[in-house]
Amino acid sequence: MARRKLAGLRVIITGASQGIGRALAVEAAKRGMKVVAAARSAELLAELKKEQPAIETALADVTDPAGRALMVSTAKQKFGGLDLLINNAGIGATGHFMDSEPETLRKIFEVNYFGLCEITRLCIPELKSGTTPAIVMISSVVGRRAIPARGLYASSKFAVAGFSEAIRAELAKDGIDVIVINPG
Repeated sequence: MARRKLAGLRVIITGASQGIGRALAVEAAKRGMKVVAAARSAELLAELKKEQPAIETALADVTDPAGRALMVSTAKQKFGGLDLLINNAGIGATGHFMDSEPETLRKIFEVNYFGLCEITRLCIPELKSGTTPAIVMISSVVGRRAIPARGLYASSKFAVAGFSEAIRAELAKDGIDVIVINPG
């Protein structure tokens, strides 16, 4: 895979209001990328927009079909399409499996896996006509090596790894790279 010229690339970053997602949005804007920063917090998105006025924001939740559609329509309307999707939105949990509630596991999977899959599904048609298109999955080291008291989170990140490997092969014919980042 060749290095990409970042300036001018159009990107959606999910979970962009804080942490890794916010840092990615700020750095992308500084490098001349056209950024749609998506997140659930209007207040944090407003702070991001104030710091980086060139960033477009989308108040959206990856678990909500309307929110996912808003992310894609914002990229299309503001930038004319999409070159890069960074799937960063995620939630975690610490604690032993037997001490957790079933709803906790389902919530983690809704955000970390199902939301990620469905925003990816919506973006693929736009990415097919993008410049050096790619999908970046921000996963975790526990998506490769699980540890005690992180099983709920780790299982969602293992699912992301499997999904990523499968669509990497499926999308190779379309020239769309699929990259997994495992911060630790």
